[in-house]
Amino acid sequence: MLNQLQELAAAQGGRIELLTGVAAGADLEAAEAARELDIPVHITLPLPELMFHEDFGGDLASDWPRAQRLIEGAKRGEGGSTLRIDGGGLARPGCYHETNLQLLLAADVVIAVWNGERTKKIGGTDEFVDAAARLKRPHVIIDPARDGKLERRGNWADWPQTDHVLTEVNRNVAAFTTPTARGPDERGGDGSAWQAFVALDEAAKSSAGHFRRSLYWSVALHFLAALIAACTAAFSPVMYHHADTIDEPGSANVVATSRQHVDRETGDVSSGHSGGSSFRVDVLHTLPKGLTLLEFLLVSVALRLMWQSQRRHAQSIWRSMRFAAEVAHSQIMTARLLDPLKPLIVRHEPRWRRFALGMSLLAHRSVQSDSNFEQLKTKYLEGRIVNQGTDYFRRQLPHAEEYEQLLSRTSYWAAITAPIFIGVALFLKLFWSELVESDYLVAGLAAFLPVALPLVAGAATSMIVATDVARRAERYRIMAERLDHVVALFPEVKTSGALGRIAAETEEILLDELIEWYAAAKSTGH
Repeated sequence: MLNQLQELAAAQGGRIELLTGVAAGADLEAAEAARELDIPVHITLPLPELMFHEDFGGDLASDWPRAQRLIEGAKRGEGGSTLRIDGGGLARPGCYHETNLQLLLAADVVIAVWNGERTKKIGGTDEFVDAAARLKRPHVIIDPARDGKLERRGNWADWPQTDHVLTEVNRNVAAFTTPTARGPDERGGDGSAWQAFVALDEAAKSSAGHFRRSLYWSVALHFLAALIAACTAAFSPVMYHHADTIDEPGSANVVATSRQHVDRETGDVSSGHSGGSSFRVDVLHTLPKGLTLLEFLLVSVALRLMWQSQRRHAQSIWRSMRFAAEVAHSQIMTARLLDPLKPLIVRHEPRWRRFALGMSLLAHRSVQSDSNFEQLKTKYLEGRIVNQGTDYFRRQLPHAEEYEQLLSRTSYWAAITAPIFIGVALFLKLFWSELVESDYLVAGLAAFLPVALPLVAGAATSMIVATDVARRAERYRIMAERLDHVVALFPEVKTSGALGRIAAETEEILLDELIEWYAAAKSTGH
């Protein structure tokens, strides 16, 4: 059965890894068969080892040395194997029930040796099979009472099912990274977890450049086009009036006076104004049309940028790749601190389960198994909490605050002054119409400012939303303060258990920000 599953997974470019509780009987048989096939075995003990040994009494005593060999091999990480003790209660049979649930939550396929009898006991095989069916896991029943007859249950037609998250991530890494980024890396060798993170990070940065350029230019071009439209509507009468004034005979003579030329030989008087005046008239008549054409071109370019961004799914790709890179980095920095079978992100984003499990196990194998407590502690403190935590948030905080303040003040003052100029324009039209009719510049400003100022306020507000700068400015400050508390507590951490708990709490803090950013990016278009 393991051979068949291994071939099915290999056909999809994957591999299988066995999850088991190494209980006496079928669990041991499966684990030993897996090790012979060089399949990693991930053991979850329902009880601490000494207490677990007590369940191998009587006829099962001969099975204990076999179980112990597998447990010791998992402790050493042989072939990528791992060991953990279930974190539930110590009471039997409840501890076996809790172990079964943990295995089911991490598994893609279930293999059960079961004769079909229903004992209705907590932690029994029948309970395990029923849970697999409810979770819609493909499962195989091996019936020892019928000479090991195999029965496949569940949705095997779609297994091994293509994981859409993994497919998308792999496609985007290939599209947005260079071969160098996907090649060997000195931190862990070819195929290492760190090399995978480097590729994901480069893909995220590259896709961000495509998306952000389209976003910012689209907003800027639409804003500029709106200003030009307001300017055209407001000042076209001024330009047409000025052109008509130049065309008037009296006005032309005034202009010509300063440019009269007397020919010394003939005494003829000539005026040099006609060509220049004619040119200015043409410009003044053409300029409004030219501005309208420019407005059309700007809007067309902005729409094309938006269309290209949507067509290439630039925002979705950037969001997905940045999320993947952050999840990968979390798994790398917590390798050998947290259980690789229980990535914290799965509780928040179940769709990323297989990606997170794969990265977690890859990271676990990439970290030296002989890393001591102090090395792991220093690596996590400096590499995760400080460099990627407090230092990062404190570096980004001033930029976010300055940008947010600039946009907020621009929006505020434009919004405050807009009603004033709207009131002035209304006053002029109602009570001083002769000034508006006689002074076209005043008329133009009275028409332009009430339109332009709300546009400025709206554009600034749009940039605040589009760049998520207000949320980031506040969130970065909170994150830095929360992580400072963790840093202050770190010198008191003196055991592996305490380090694991601190790491879990820290990752939850960082996940809070990641999940919040992911939701904000999805809803705001940033």
